[in-house]
Amino acid sequence: MSRTAGGKSKEEPGRKYVWLKALIVGGGAALLTAFFSYYLAPGPFQAFENNLYDMRVRFENGMADELDPDETGLILIMIDERSLEYYKQFPWPRDYHGRLASKLADWGATAVFFDIVLEDDARNPEEDVQISRDFGYAGLVYTALAMKERGSEYFGSQINEDQIKEDAPRSLIPLERIEGSELLPDMSGTMFLEGPIPRIARASFGHGLVNVFPDEDGVLRRQPLLIRDGDVVVPTTAFRLFIDVMGINYDEIRVVPGKAIYAGPYTFPVDRQGRFRIKWYPNEDYYVPYREFPYYDVLEGRMPGEFFSGKIAVVGPTAAALEDLKATPSALALPGVKIHMTLLSNLARGEYVTAMDKSMAILLMVLLGIVVAWFALRFRTIFGMALTALLVGAGLVAAFYVYVRFTYWAELFRPLAGLVTCYTSAMVYRYVTEERQKRVIKGAFQQYVSPDVVNEIIQDPAKLQLGGERRELTVLFADIQGFTSFSEQLEPEELTNFLNKFLTVMTHRIFDYQGTVDKYIGDAIMAIFGAPIPFEDHAVKGVEAALGMREELVNTRKEWQNTLPETFDLKLGLNTGPMVVGNMGSDVRFDYTVLGDNVNLAARLEALTRQYGVGLLISESTRDPLGDDFLIREIDAVRVKGKKKPVKTFEVLAKAGTEEDTDELRRLIDDFAQGLEFYRTRKWDEAQKIFNSFGEDPASVVFSERCNLLRDEPPGEDWDGVWIMTTK
Repeated sequence: MSRTAGGKSKEEPGRKYVWLKALIVGGGAALLTAFFSYYLAPGPFQAFENNLYDMRVRFENGMADELDPDETGLILIMIDERSLEYYKQFPWPRDYHGRLASKLADWGATAVFFDIVLEDDARNPEEDVQISRDFGYAGLVYTALAMKERGSEYFGSQINEDQIKEDAPRSLIPLERIEGSELLPDMSGTMFLEGPIPRIARASFGHGLVNVFPDEDGVLRRQPLLIRDGDVVVPTTAFRLFIDVMGINYDEIRVVPGKAIYAGPYTFPVDRQGRFRIKWYPNEDYYVPYREFPYYDVLEGRMPGEFFSGKIAVVGPTAAALEDLKATPSALALPGVKIHMTLLSNLARGEYVTAMDKSMAILLMVLLGIVVAWFALRFRTIFGMALTALLVGAGLVAAFYVYVRFTYWAELFRPLAGLVTCYTSAMVYRYVTEERQKRVIKGAFQQYVSPDVVNEIIQDPAKLQLGGERRELTVLFADIQGFTSFSEQLEPEELTNFLNKFLTVMTHRIFDYQGTVDKYIGDAIMAIFGAPIPFEDHAVKGVEAALGMREELVNTRKEWQNTLPETFDLKLGLNTGPMVVGNMGSDVRFDYTVLGDNVNLAARLEALTRQYGVGLLISESTRDPLGDDFLIREIDAVRVKGKKKPVKTFEVLAKAGTEEDTDELRRLIDDFAQGLEFYRTRKWDEAQKIFNSFGEDPASVVFSERCNLLRDEPPGEDWDGVWIMTTK
């Protein structure tokens, strides 16, 4: 704000109508995000939304209190590892299940559900006769139905849907008996129903569907309470037991997809497909509201019978070997029967997860979008980002809090995506309206620093401050060999002309591969790859630039062939690693540069080229990202002065697939590597023979001379093949 002579406040031009602009830009971007994320491409957004939901479930589970296992009157009888070990073979004889049902009935159990689909005849027909008698004697015994994909039917299957409708009339509810059930998705087109063999089906008091229906990512978060199969409705396991035990008639059930399933006095929220969002418990003892006993302990009478009086018992597999494991938000592998127990516990305890309505989520997205757009348009970039980040953080905390405190699931990823889109849209708008000012800044600063640095300053003026950040980069040092003697032959004007031309072509080669020239040091060049604009393949770009500079050297020699001495050469060293990059200097003048040991090592490598007579040396950290795209010869492992850790050095000879890529060059690389192997294993004669075969190759000459030296004065037993450099 500024003040006029009369003392009245006057808004700066850029801040006029900020709220109106935020309403248009932020609200519009939020609505576009909502339309895209809900209708055009919902899949990726829902995947992220599900992951954030799972995080809240696990967070809430980590804070859960112990529960009373007798609260719900539910007991899980587990077919676990201990029971499998005791009874050996599986499947067990069916009379085991019959005996178990009879025992539980004698002990006064209210109902018994077997989460086992008995769709085939037993090998011994007497087993089916006996289990049917036991189930009939026990009374309230429920057996499992299952839906399978059409096309998976097999010849000779004893059960089909017509038989099930005939043998289990209580379990398949006519569509007209439940109000609104015709609105549920019909599964009959893609799936068919299977159940126990007729004898067992008729002996059972009822049946429950044991299928679970995970989301597209394979994680089970919601489970239907009712499944429509053509003209009938099939209750899933938990809902079947609940309505029977609670004495709820079918006429008392009403389905309103997208809202709830009403069962007598009970209300269970469901989505548009009739799925109930499960409230998950930690998969640990004492944190579930039901008891668990091994099948073996119950069948063998190792548990007091009165313990089961008035209880609902569910029998099912929990052993990992039986492969009935499902991924849930609270566990990567939860036995299917525990999913039914969890859902049944939810129904018994009146627990459920309330989900945010889509219209509410869109409204929230629009409101937040307007707020962050105002942040972007009203404040400096860094401050606007900070406020937006605070808003995002507050949203995350609020979403986790309402889930833990109220079991309320508020969508999180879509609103956050809306925030990002709205903030980005506002920044684009701001960028367009302030483009003229940015052009002025660019015109002023690009006279002093590289265009990349100018662009980064425009994006964030705070970078015009001292300081830096740690990044992994590639640094190049290039220096002219023989420049001193050459310079003595020319007049100062001629020398300046030559040097300017030479450095210009070399600089363009660096720029061709996204490099930034850090500085010129006399006839030397220092360049950075990967900053200020970051990119992943900075090592590859740096090596390509170095090879390009070597090509320009050839052109320079041709152009100045009558002037340049034979010793004129360009030596290059490259190293990759973490270093500090940023503005360094004083508060009145500073340069964009890099600092660190890895920078110093690049300079050392450039100096080492003279000792080996090569044009380009790189470190192992630069060599590793290059793969097979270049022809590379390992030169040596050296311990440079002032460093304890040895450094492997490599010469880059050419890029693979170019004219320079010849069979002769590849043989040189392979044979030289063999020579190095002999050299490092103290086989001096064999190594020297290979090195001498390369004629006047400077690096080979160096190693041939070393073989003479080390043969006469062998190194100690602890020699590791590393050559120690005594000079920088």
